[in-house]
Amino acid sequence: MKRQRPDTESLVYAYACSTPLSGAEHLVAERERIRALWNRLVDIDRATEHAITKAAGADVPALQLRLMDMARLTAQLRDPATNRTAARQIVTERRAIERETWPYLTAWRRANKPRCDEIEATRRASVTEARQESRAYWGNYNNTIGDYEIARRTVRQFGRRLRYQDEGRDDGCLTVQIQRTRSGLGASPAELQDGSFAAVQIAAVDPRAHDPAVFRGDRRKLARTRLQMRVDAAGHMVTVPLVLHRALPEDARIKSVQLTWQARPGYRLRWRACFTISRPATDLPAEGAGAAQVILGWQERNGALVIATGPSELALPRVWMAGMDRVARLQGAIDAAFTELGPRDERTPDDLYQAIRAGHLVGHSAPPAIERWYRLHDHWYREMVGLRDRMLGQRTERYRLWARSLVRTYAHIEVIAPASLAAHAQAERGETANSLRHRAALHSLLQILPHMARKHGCCLTIASAPLVHDIDPSKIRRISKQRRAKLGSARKTALEAAPDAAA
Repeated sequence: MKRQRPDTESLVYAYACSTPLSGAEHLVAERERIRALWNRLVDIDRATEHAITKAAGADVPALQLRLMDMARLTAQLRDPATNRTAARQIVTERRAIERETWPYLTAWRRANKPRCDEIEATRRASVTEARQESRAYWGNYNNTIGDYEIARRTVRQFGRRLRYQDEGRDDGCLTVQIQRTRSGLGASPAELQDGSFAAVQIAAVDPRAHDPAVFRGDRRKLARTRLQMRVDAAGHMVTVPLVLHRALPEDARIKSVQLTWQARPGYRLRWRACFTISRPATDLPAEGAGAAQVILGWQERNGALVIATGPSELALPRVWMAGMDRVARLQGAIDAAFTELGPRDERTPDDLYQAIRAGHLVGHSAPPAIERWYRLHDHWYREMVGLRDRMLGQRTERYRLWARSLVRTYAHIEVIAPASLAAHAQAERGETANSLRHRAALHSLLQILPHMARKHGCCLTIASAPLVHDIDPSKIRRISKQRRAKLGSARKTALEAAPDAAA
């Protein structure tokens, strides 16, 4: 959140909602405008990358040869006659060639900074033009452009590119930003309930809904209310049922309100109202005593996945790993069954599944092989999605409980985290360690730990561990020269300390 002062803290209060009671058509229309804006931003980003690559290829012959090879492989990949097995081989070969272009592009960018600045200025002007022509509400396009800037920096770390919005997904996010009201920056909770702020309004809630002396089931019923929120530039409102299960802090200033909805296979849409608030920071006394050091990583041991070592070890048990193995096997079975059908116009299993559902072919005009595949895919896919959601939920809960116990035991904690998850992603691509890194999801744990530390008055510091010596720094994209030298020095030191292993 911008303009955050040192003496304040930002929190997000999330509440359950349900299907809109009114204004759904305006919500869908605004979502389509946001999707169109995102797709245009992706076009702008790809045009920028193409301009830089074209200019660099004209100056560097070796780079131009690799770009021609990539274009040839891309044409083969888009050929309808290319089957899935050949497509995977082509993708692997293209990615290998793309990694070879990174050093040339990096060197060209450094040597031609004025030219890159001109291209970047053109990109920014195009983003401003796209924003002005989107016809979207300013809170929504500001949120979209903010996500775009974060996403384009993130994908560069992994050597990827931005993707267009999936038209088949029924999800979205609409935002109302609150700059200033009569009482100051942001809005107070009372202003949202008394109608002072027109863009967001919450209907009255019975005071007993937040009284601990009232039975929980009764509090849940009393907390049911309605939320009205502006969705577009024309001022149309959407009304959704809201469960205000906990009161917003009285000393909080509400800076933005987001209405999100997410589609889940086999389930109804999941609606949420998220209030981003700012309130005075409070220094809580530490509940624990002493100091501890925790080292984060991922290592398989006796079938379990060890995430953290220290005074309290954190590990995902064998049962959890077996559940994730089941998810991987189901995904492999879905892909294998699709491959056995032979070459088809549909490029992915989901494309074929949606085509069969849209045409109502099962039980009518579908061939027996297609019908058997449809029923198997329907069963496997639902099981895979449900099992994956349960496993990821269990992982989050284990991380939360472990972090809570740790910060309540010690007053000072030093966390040693891997130096660069992006570096590990580049080095472990296509290997077993890559799967373990995904299952560990250290980024999730690194978000939970600081939150728990602030909540229980623990002093938490996060330091970077040296990068392991088997990662080649030259294959890591978008890191600074100083960082690259540091990684190379660490690798050289590790090899000198173990000359036999190097030999």
